[in-house]
Amino acid sequence: MTLTLDTLLATLDDLDPALPAIFAGPHGQTQGDWHVTRITHGQLAHVDCDGGRSEDAELVIELLNGPPGAPMDVLRLARILAKGRSAFPGAGAAPLQVLHQSMRHTIDHVSDGHIVLTPVHATCRPADRIGCCA
Repeated sequence: MTLTLDTLLATLDDLDPALPAIFAGPHGQTQGDWHVTRITHGQLAHVDCDGGRSEDAELVIELLNGPPGAPMDVLRLARILAKGRSAFPGAGAAPLQVLHQSMRHTIDHVSDGHIVLTPVHATCRPADRIGCCA
């Protein structure tokens, strides 16, 4: 199951708001006084290799490592993300990805302010669905 902004915000609400928020994945973690540079909500249309068409939405949180300093706390992150949710109707329910160190990730889990990332890899949807794409 893919995490949404609504589920991430609900998880952050259960944490101590003063905890440092740190995004971490196999290619490192947010460094220093990092920040959210942009929240992008998009409606996408796809054509798969078998000619099948689909449409969906996505929400991408873009992160930028900052100069040395303390990372933002959970409360500040939650406030920024809440602004993104309120800016776009339906954004809270869209599948969520995080752009960090020029790679897209999904959120695996959240623990004590650490938001653990998993890289997104290309898949063949028809092969995943029916075992063949032609």
